[in-house]
Amino acid sequence: MSDFDRRYKAAIDEAAMAGLTGNRCDPPVNKLARKLGFQVPPSYYAPFGTNVLLQGVWFGTIWGVLMYFLVWQDQNMPPLGIALSFIGTGTIFGVLMSYLYLSGRKRYKLSKWDDL
Repeated sequence: MSDFDRRYKAAIDEAAMAGLTGNRCDPPVNKLARKLGFQVPPSYYAPFGTNVLLQGVWFGTIWGVLMYFLVWQDQNMPPLGIALSFIGTGTIFGVLMSYLYLSGRKRYKLSKWDDL
């Protein structure tokens, strides 16, 4: 068992004892990243920047694609405006989610990833 696997199991166990189970502790985007070969801890244990990136990329992409097909396509929105909207929305969502995970880690008194 690798060091990452040991820490991951300890994090999941600790989160479960705090009442955080399933996707609440370890969202599907984290699971997908691990299946793609990245060593991503559960969100409450991941660094702030990792959460911003993971949460922001998936949300910004899905939101941007939906907005393009539902709104912007008919408005002939320029590509730069579309790209900036994707990036801005994803960044805002990622920062907010990262803050929620960081404050949740403190509220539930969870260990830091390096301490597991």
